[in-house]
Amino acid sequence: MNLSITGKEKLVLIVGSAPSSESWIQKYRSQLSSFEEIVTINNSWWLLRDIQKVWYVADDFLGAGQRLGIHFPTSQDMKLIEQRNHFTHYRQPYFYREGGRSCMFLNVIYQTINRHFLHPGGVVIATVGCDADYTDRKTHFYGTGKMRKETITQIRENIPKFDGKAADPVRFGEKWLTDHCRNAIHACPAVKLLNLSEHPRSLL
Repeated sequence: MNLSITGKEKLVLIVGSAPSSESWIQKYRSQLSSFEEIVTINNSWWLLRDIQKVWYVADDFLGAGQRLGIHFPTSQDMKLIEQRNHFTHYRQPYFYREGGRSCMFLNVIYQTINRHFLHPGGVVIATVGCDADYTDRKTHFYGTGKMRKETITQIRENIPKFDGKAADPVRFGEKWLTDHCRNAIHACPAVKLLNLSEHPRSLL
């Protein structure tokens, strides 16, 4: 795991739910202490259930009548969750402006920037399991590893008014996602974004 840092930056790791997340965590578990903060998105908290972490969870993950999550933390699990950020799928973070369009990944990136951008040495936000690759047979590590047929259809058609019932960051197209990742970094020069994924195809 090459972080390419000076040693002064604050290190934050964001973990998504790609199938490769599980093997990456197993491979580099002994080096996770290098990060001052570990952020998990929805089901990915389960991969790090034995260590302290921040947990971002969408409304439809836990919501009444829409319990779309797979791994739900127990009261014992919650003792290792430092901060649970519960927000609607389209909530606009402080730096983010695009009138209703967003996704969980971008929300987490921007809110992580919000929390740490004043760190005097700068911030390195590393990601793993956030590749936004939906071309393989499995698209996430949990459950069946597959998205619903309705979700796949909506991604292909690139419908702007997506119903928000799956955490797919390419709902508005691959270019939309990559452009906004660049915007996030340009908006705050003190932040560096690294993709530590070893997946062969990653938009990041």
